[in-house]
Amino acid sequence: MGDRTAARIEELEARWGVSLPADYRAFLLGHNEPQRRRDEVVTSNPDYWGVANLFELGEGPAYLQLDEVLRLVGDVVPPMTVPVAADEGGNFFMLDCSPNGSRGSVAWWDHEREPGDDSMDLVAPSFTAFRALIGPED
Repeated sequence: MGDRTAARIEELEARWGVSLPADYRAFLLGHNEPQRRRDEVVTSNPDYWGVANLFELGEGPAYLQLDEVLRLVGDVVPPMTVPVAADEGGNFFMLDCSPNGSRGSVAWWDHEREPGDDSMDLVAPSFTAFRALIGPED
């Protein structure tokens, strides 16, 4: 899986003009998402942020594949961001891939916004911190 996944990461970065942060790149190289995640939330805000899936670059279903998700929504998500997870409502957790000070942070993006409204709610300062916040719903 490693060589093929590394090639898909390079293709994704070239196509979308981003450079993925090292912690997310490492995650993609070793992660296989279960098709059905147990009821999980971002524990810092469990009433607001559920986590239905984390995206991967593996052999699973198309709806879990980061490159397929970007193919479908890449033209509407905020620039220089990559969706790393989704909630049950079709909203995304976006990884900031910009070269500025917020690079690597993860924010929640509601897909029901006016065109051009790229505002997001900060969830975690890094993808690693985001993963550490995901836990079972009480």
